[in-house]
Amino acid sequence: YGGTIDKFIGDAIMIFFGDPQSRGDKEDCFACVSMALAMRTRLKELQHIWEQEKGFSQPFKIRIGIATGYCTVGNFGSEERMDYTIIGGNVNLASRLEQQAQADQILIAHETYVLIKDKIDCTAKEEIQVKGISQAVRSYQVNNLLTERNQPAQLQIQVKGKGYNIAIDSALMDQNQRKHLANNLLSLVKKLD
Repeated sequence: YGGTIDKFIGDAIMIFFGDPQSRGDKEDCFACVSMALAMRTRLKELQHIWEQEKGFSQPFKIRIGIATGYCTVGNFGSEERMDYTIIGGNVNLASRLEQQAQADQILIAHETYVLIKDKIDCTAKEEIQVKGISQAVRSYQVNNLLTERNQPAQLQIQVKGKGYNIAIDSALMDQNQRKHLANNLLSLVKKLD
């Protein structure tokens, strides 16, 4: 997706876009949010595998925070220890959004939303007050990519109950698999009636 993996901080990964190469604000933003969606989708696959094959009842979850704006990027430190990294208020904001996110949720700042709103389906959240920022922050929950008809491009369903466990992620299917699934679901409904 063109991001720069900055560092690992405990169980967190810090990634930034726009340096050393940029495709422009909108494209960098779209690549970043697309990467976050791909990470979430892949983790959902892994959660299912871990639950079904390994028996993990509470598989690993992910939270992502994304902010857009001016930051300082470069080599920081001294001759003994130098680090190529990014610093600034928007780095802190991304971290605060990640902390506010629920499990498997992607939260973005308003500045990010403005750049990707035509390509990504998002839901406005209540303004949040975050540590280190005096004014309330407008945030949005990222849902998924939009199709050309401006409808969500994926359907994700996970339903469990006594005697059944259904997990569907249409983003992982081609058109034939979707048709096959639809036919099987119709047959199942008829049998249950």
